[in-house]
Amino acid sequence: MHFQIWFYFADLDGDHSDGWAGHVHIGVQQVLRGLGRSVLIPAGTIDAQMIAVLQRERPSGVVLLESWYSGFSSQTLVQAAAALAIAGIPTVSFGESDLACDRVCSDHAGGAQALTAWLISQGRRRHLHLWPEVPDPPWRQRRLEGHAAALAAAGLPRPMMESVEWQNGLESFDRMVVTLAGHLVPHLLAAEPIDAVVAMIDSHVPAICAALKRCAREPGRNVSVVGYDANWPEASVRVRCPLPPAASIDKNN
Repeated sequence: MHFQIWFYFADLDGDHSDGWAGHVHIGVQQVLRGLGRSVLIPAGTIDAQMIAVLQRERPSGVVLLESWYSGFSSQTLVQAAAALAIAGIPTVSFGESDLACDRVCSDHAGGAQALTAWLISQGRRRHLHLWPEVPDPPWRQRRLEGHAAALAAAGLPRPMMESVEWQNGLESFDRMVVTLAGHLVPHLLAAEPIDAVVAMIDSHVPAICAALKRCAREPGRNVSVVGYDANWPEASVRVRCPLPPAASIDKNN
C-alpha cells in the first residue's frame, strides 16, 4: 500500500524569496518517491475546501511549506495545521510559523554563531551589521542572538547595527554604494574602528565592499566582510565588485 503525502506551499503574496526553500520541496518529494510513496501536490494554497478533502481522504501525511516572507503570520497555515491535528492526520511544516504540528527549520542561531566565531578567530573583534530595513521575521531575531552569543562568549560587546534602505539590482548599485558609504564612515572613523561587516546575505557583499573601497578601506585587509546563505554564485551584482565574502553560511536546504 502506497502512502499519500500532500504538499502545500503557502505563497500568499506571490512575491517572495525562498532562500532555496524550493530545494527542500524537491528533496522531500525525491525521498518519498524513492521509498515508493505516492506524492500528491494540489494546486493553490490550502483552504477550507482542501482541508475538507484531506479530512475525508485521510492521506498518510501532510507537508506544509511556508512562503519565505508571508508564511510567518499565515492564518491559513495556522488554521490548516489545527484542523489536521484535530483530524489526527500527521502533519509537518518547513518554516518558521508556530503551528500545531512538528516543524523543521534552519538553525539560524547556530549558523550566525559559527560565522561570528570564525570572524573572532581571524582577529576581527568589532563587528557592524549592515542589514536592510525589513520587518522582523523569526529567523532575523535568531540570527542576531547567534551573533551576540559568539561575541559574549569571547567577552566582546553586542554587534553594532545599521538599518539600510536597501536597493537591489545592477541599476541601483551605484546609489546603494553611496548610501552604504554614509553608514560606514562614522564606524570607520571611530576611536575604535570596525574591522568586520556582517551582511544579511551574500548578494549584499559586492555593494558593501565597493562602499568600503569608496571610503579608502581595503575589504579583506582593513575590514572583513562576511555574508550568509552561500548564494554568491547567483549574485548578479558581483560583476560590479567581484570580491566574494570572506565567509558565508550554507543552510543546506
